[in-house]
Amino acid sequence: MWSFNSNVGASINDQRKEVLGHGGNLNGIYNFFAIHNIDTSAKYRREQSGYIEQSQGIFANAEVGYKSMLYLTATGRNDWESQKSWRLRTGRARFVFPTRQYRRYGPSA
Repeated sequence: MWSFNSNVGASINDQRKEVLGHGGNLNGIYNFFAIHNIDTSAKYRREQSGYIEQSQGIFANAEVGYKSMLYLTATGRNDWESQKSWRLRTGRARFVFPTRQYRRYGPSA
């Protein structure tokens, strides 16, 4: 007579980039780009940069049916996009996608 079906899940996407470099004028051999060919006495600089980007989401779906003719379906998803999601910061982007759906099968009254 009654039926019930549900799904619950989560997703995570983690992207990281790290850069370590050296810059400056060449020392001795022209057009030979290597760390040991950099003139460290003038305009030498060490560069280090990077970022961490993460998106997290949770979702759920529930459906209740009656006599295989009348169904009520509810679906929801909540996503967070962040540049360090695991820290509690204000101003994080947050997206909510709630939905509801009503269906009826069988002869119309």
